[in-house]
Parts: sequence; structure tokens; C-alpha cells
Amino acid sequence: MTMFFNSTIIAYSEALYNHCVQYKNLKTAYSEMKNLEQIIDNNKDFIKFFNNPALAKPKKISMIIEIFSNNEKLQIESLLVNLINNNSINLINKIIEYFFIICAIKEGAIECCIITATKPLKKDLEHTSRLLENYLGKKIYLQSALLPSIIGGLIVRIKEKSIDLSYSRQIQHTLNIVSKHLKDKDLLNEIYN
Repeated sequence: MTMFFNSTIIAYSEALYNHCVQYKNLKTAYSEMKNLEQIIDNNKDFIKFFNNPALAKPKKISMIIEIFSNNEKLQIESLLVNLINNNSINLINKIIEYFFIICAIKEGAIECCIITATKPLKKDLEHTSRLLENYLGKKIYLQSALLPSIIGGLIVRIKEKSIDLSYSRQIQHTLNIVSKHLKDKDLLNEIYN
């Protein structure tokens, strides 16, 4: 589901995936991306620091090379250096996320998305993921997205199909029924008499 990712994110993620496949180091790169994701999660200022315009690009790059200079971290180092050179380090979280999506789909997982009005709890997403996997009988890759206009409930997207269980749809459905009945003049006469 590329709707949550811009073309730059997709291009970086696909380039990384294709490079890894070509050089037969996808498993290593996947592990490196998991480690990088954890580093970023544990150090909230990581992206802010490397996105700081006061810090010169050569200094940022030398710091990245110093941090990730062992052979096992080659994919991370290369990716981060490219992002810094292109002033795109702020995209790293989405690039990692989309890289994982590509890997999961290539392994046969089905893309699913849960759209909610508020951010769901991690345990709720995990539970939903297990339910969908049991129902579909296949591994899934579950994303979540926020859309406050649905008010509550959720929308489930599996591949190109949607199940709309949102409150906004239920309200709209109810309003349509009421509106249809209010157009009936006999009903209006009953109400006003």
C-alpha cells in the first residue's frame, strides 16, 4: 500500500531491497535495518541531530562512518550517507518501514491496513494482526494509519478491498435513512400533526 509513502521513500526502499537481493545480503540488511530502527527508537534526537543544518555535511558523514564503520553495518552506513547528502535524513523511519513491507510482500505476506481515528495501542494492532492472519490463513503485513474524520471505529483494507466499520459511515448511513423518510410527505404530516 504505497498510499502512505511518497515516491522518494519508495525509491530509497526499493533501491536498498534490490541492491541487497543483487548482492545476496538481504538477511544481513534486514537485521541491520531492525537494529537501526531500534537505535532511532531509543534515541529520539538521532534524526534531529543529523538533520541539524548547523552541522556541516562532511562532519555528519564522518560521524555516521565512525558510528557504523564495521563491515556488518555497510547497508546502514551507505543509506544514511546518501540521505544526509540529499538532505533527506528525516525520511529514514518511513524508508525502514517501507523496506520491511517490501521484504514481507516478497515473502508472500498480504498487505493490510487498519485506519483509525486515534493511534491504536501496539497490543491492539498485534491482536488485530493475529486475527487477520487466522482469518486469511496467510502471513500479513499490517500497517496503521490515522484519519480523525472517521470519528471512531475503523476501516480495514486488505489489498484493494475495504471494510468500513467507521462511526462516520454509520452516522452517514443513519442520516441517509432519516433523510429518505423525511422526504415522505405522509411521514412529515404525521410528525407535525
